[in-house]
Amino acid sequence: MFAMKCKFAFGTSNFKEIIENNNFFVDKSLFIKKVIKDTKVALITRPRRFGKSLNFSMLRYFFDINEDSSSLFKGLNISKEKDCLEHMNKYPLVELDFKAILGNNWHDIYNGIKRRIGTVYKKHQNSVWDILSTVEKKEYLQIIDGKEDFSGLSESILNLTRYLEAKYKEKVVVLIDEYDAVMAHMYNKPKFDNCMSIFRGIYENALKGNTSIHQALITGIMRFDKEGLFSGLNNVAVYGPTHERYGKYFGFTEEEIKPIIIDSGLEYEKAKEYYNGYNFGGSLVYNPWSVLNYIHDRKVDYFWRNTTCSTLIREIIKKGGPEVKYALERMLNGESVEIELEENVNLRELDEKDIYSLLFQSGYLTYEEINKVRRYKLPNKEVSNFISSLVKNMEQEMKISSTIERLFLTKDWKVLEEVLQSSVMEIMSYFDVPKKKETEAMYHMLLLGLLAKFHSYSIRSNIETGLGRADILMKRKDKKEYIVIELKAGNRFSKLHNVVKEALDQIIDKKYGQDLDGEIIKMGIGFVGKNLKLEVIQ
Repeated sequence: MFAMKCKFAFGTSNFKEIIENNNFFVDKSLFIKKVIKDTKVALITRPRRFGKSLNFSMLRYFFDINEDSSSLFKGLNISKEKDCLEHMNKYPLVELDFKAILGNNWHDIYNGIKRRIGTVYKKHQNSVWDILSTVEKKEYLQIIDGKEDFSGLSESILNLTRYLEAKYKEKVVVLIDEYDAVMAHMYNKPKFDNCMSIFRGIYENALKGNTSIHQALITGIMRFDKEGLFSGLNNVAVYGPTHERYGKYFGFTEEEIKPIIIDSGLEYEKAKEYYNGYNFGGSLVYNPWSVLNYIHDRKVDYFWRNTTCSTLIREIIKKGGPEVKYALERMLNGESVEIELEENVNLRELDEKDIYSLLFQSGYLTYEEINKVRRYKLPNKEVSNFISSLVKNMEQEMKISSTIERLFLTKDWKVLEEVLQSSVMEIMSYFDVPKKKETEAMYHMLLLGLLAKFHSYSIRSNIETGLGRADILMKRKDKKEYIVIELKAGNRFSKLHNVVKEALDQIIDKKYGQDLDGEIIKMGIGFVGKNLKLEVIQ
């Protein structure tokens, strides 16, 4: 094992930077050998913060024909593999990373995808420009400028690999990190199918029958339904958390991390209790993000939970209902539970198997095999604490939902505002308020969770009405009465009355509800941090 002394590099996953700055690094370089010996196209799924991006960065510096990386790998395990060294800095490389493409609407997301691909094109422009035809140069610039249409965007990576092969006379290595991040962000939002169509086109064109590719490696958290994202791609080898091939290359094994913890003068058993327990294909590993923070901060804390999408996981667990809640309660009591999982996930139609699969793939569950039967459990105390808070949160929501429904029925808006405020404070005590870009989506999902249990109303989200889409539309089941709700979140400097006015103005300006037959009640709700204000026009 090769591990540099403990000068940590939080905030970067750049392999070159870590090596050159003599930062802490556990030698996972034989991962490169595994990739070289693998099939042409492979997908590896692992939870967030388990070293996917760092391993990808290491691959990039190893393969990239425009790098001279021999000094970076000197002394690492891969340097002893002579047959692998023949591949060092041999291939043109296309590297795509789809994380952190955020937005509250499809327009923002679509432009974010175009910008990300445009950045990759810009990087290679000088290399390939002299071999492009006049028409190809025009199309190339359209992609850089974000002006390409759907068809051109779908073929963009395919075309780039062809250009690079023509330029360098070598086939291309393609690395796609966080391939599923945008789809996960678009979960339960309008235009989810548009998002799937874009990525289906990009991946199918780039990876299916592309003779310009030497090898392609894809990473993400979830494995999506092949009838959705990967329909038509039969050549992808998939390595999920149960597959042994890459088991020890994501996360730290006991052999790798125990000496570091002990040398740091910290309690090894405490680290094991909180951060160990993930079974990846028979390799038992620690959560690398959490254990490194433990060593750095010299105290136990819940580090990983603050890096995950708790709002999405919370909504997924709620969709499972009492059966999922009961299984999680058994796991919280230390049991392992025999449950059925779906390897492929379809976010559009989540059933109980999909929910367990998402929890497993996202790192909230792990597994053990007893008498050849696979059983699932919570991996460690850090995750148990997080799941416990979610279950308590669900119980709290059940108690207040009936109160809120009664207040909607009686139209006691002042008391409703007070109850919603106290409910938000109670529920949000389990979570940190996210950055502003994600705040409206979080409150939207939180409110939907409270309304979804109503018996007297049908609830629809992001529904087309008037000149746009209303956040929430409620319809009384016993009469023609509708409540149109628009949510707005301000920043910490915003005045609540201005934020709620903006919400009501949007309802009026966009004519939400004008196409409905019945009484229309317009409700604006403004949020600033954990405070809210509600106003109604009847």
